[in-house]
Amino acid sequence: MKFSEALIGARSQIAWIAALALSTVAIIHLERLSIGEQEAVQRARVAATDARLAAEATEALGQAEARLAASPADAAAAASLLVALSNAVEAGVLDIDEGRRRADQLWELAGNAGPIWRPGIVAAALAFAN
Repeated sequence: MKFSEALIGARSQIAWIAALALSTVAIIHLERLSIGEQEAVQRARVAATDARLAAEATEALGQAEARLAASPADAAAAASLLVALSNAVEAGVLDIDEGRRRADQLWELAGNAGPIWRPGIVAAALAFAN
């Protein structure tokens, strides 16, 4: 039997192998498209969440600053500003060095706020320790 006759005899097997290879390539391609779309949606969702958190952190910082400006001796207002500063740093709204500088001015006053504010003060300390 010649080679060409053998190929003609095996044409159904060759067609089956070619179809299997093409379908495998198509499946892999479709899976990658789906994963790419999911990653793009996830990135957009994260960006929207980051923007919303940054806006919230900015607003909270402004409110805390206004509260402390209204009553500079209020330890709870100082603790609230300290937590707002740490949130702003974590959200990327405020540079960490600027946050540390402003927080250093509040440590003693915020420390007198009492046990209710102690966890927030500790959270701020951890945020500025990084």
